[in-house]
Amino acid sequence: MMVPFPMFDRVRDIYSMYSPALEAVLSLHVLFQPRHHPHQHEWVRAARRKLTAVIKKELSGYRLGHATGLPALLMPPSDSPPSAPDFDGELDRLRSHASDLGRQLVRCLTANAPVDWDNLSNPAVQAAMLNEAAGLGPDTFQLIHLGLSQPRELGQHFLDVLHRYWHVTGFERQWIAAERVLNTEVNRLCDSTPQDLARVCGQLLQAQAVSPDNHEVLLLLPSTFIWPHTWVVQDPGGGRTGLLYSAPASPEPSWSAVPDDLLPSLRALADGTRLNALRLIAGRPRSTQELAPLLGVSEAATSKHLRQLAEAGLVQCRRDGYYVLYQLTPAAMERVTSGLTSFLRRPPSLPPERTCPKV
Repeated sequence: MMVPFPMFDRVRDIYSMYSPALEAVLSLHVLFQPRHHPHQHEWVRAARRKLTAVIKKELSGYRLGHATGLPALLMPPSDSPPSAPDFDGELDRLRSHASDLGRQLVRCLTANAPVDWDNLSNPAVQAAMLNEAAGLGPDTFQLIHLGLSQPRELGQHFLDVLHRYWHVTGFERQWIAAERVLNTEVNRLCDSTPQDLARVCGQLLQAQAVSPDNHEVLLLLPSTFIWPHTWVVQDPGGGRTGLLYSAPASPEPSWSAVPDDLLPSLRALADGTRLNALRLIAGRPRSTQELAPLLGVSEAATSKHLRQLAEAGLVQCRRDGYYVLYQLTPAAMERVTSGLTSFLRRPPSLPPERTCPKV
């Protein structure tokens, strides 16, 4: 859906949209680099069971995502209709630009290589480029070699592999769930004020150290697969910049602060001798002299353990003639139990997102 709004000095429009083809491509990085996306491991396990060895080999050669970037052509056109386009319709659009797509794929696959892009047709430049690509593995090397000589063939090959990934391995079913989340996010942006849109764009651009004055059109592209990263994709010729970020509802919350009053008690309990002392004290009040032989440690060590339990409020002491007796503090133990249960059930919050280099 489109959200045009003039902002900054040179930005003409802002659009919010999503794309099934782009989402499928973003999922490839999750599939092959799951350590970057811990919340998607359940999906990764299910998806890998459906991948044939042939498709897995074809897909792994492209290495798209965090390390190499994405072709700008994968971003939906700014004049796309409000609803997400059909996946096969998107592939038809991309096939009409297969040569440009192939060139952009080569650029992405060699993103970390020092390449003279202005003289890419020079055989010496291509030879140097292939020499750099030799360390990327045989599958990626073959794709780069194909793209240098026949960029249209590389673009077509990529779209054929993506088509098989979508239909054969069942990603189209994953898209049904993803689209609900992305549609909700785009509708939220449609209802946002211009100030809210400016703040979202500003935060994403600032995270990538990108100046907003360098772009005529900004595309807000939510994704269910990109967390915990944010990416910037720049169209080299069209003046468009895509800001890819996580749809708020997509990642499962993972982090929450442990209550300060719970930590001292847990630290005091994190010792076998102290736990055994608590077990004995729970039966009846006991003195240091009584506990020491039962615990199998010296009276000095027993006294130290009891002091730690007392400082955490788990036991309390009272004098009985010559002896100091230690007894359990039931209310404190209940607070530990209820506090730990409450923490485990608490809806957690998200840690900060990590950013990736712009491509």
